[in-house]
Amino acid sequence: RAVAADPELRPAHVDLCLALAETEPTEAVLAAASNAIVEAGLWSDPWQRPASFLHELASKPFWEAAEFPWVDTLKQGFSKVGAEWDAVLRSADGSSGAGPGGDGAWEPGRR
Repeated sequence: RAVAADPELRPAHVDLCLALAETEPTEAVLAAASNAIVEAGLWSDPWQRPASFLHELASKPFWEAAEFPWVDTLKQGFSKVGAEWDAVLRSADGSSGAGPGGDGAWEPGRR
């Protein structure tokens, strides 16, 4: 009803598609998503229905590293970050405070 009352009510479109995805055949979900695209300009593809969507962000399968200025900095620091991570994993008593919840509970060998 919310979608019918105000087609630009984007959260209603998202909720409708999520609810339909749980109970209805794929065709019903795609129809609702297509309707959301037409009525509210919510998404660009009925198969991809994220709850948060930015029209100005291009949708493409691969991005070139050159498109992101921070990639080179990240690459240069990879060895250092990896060494720090290995040290955390080797910490026998978890005293580094790293890990989920700060308890040092990382599993060795996972990077």
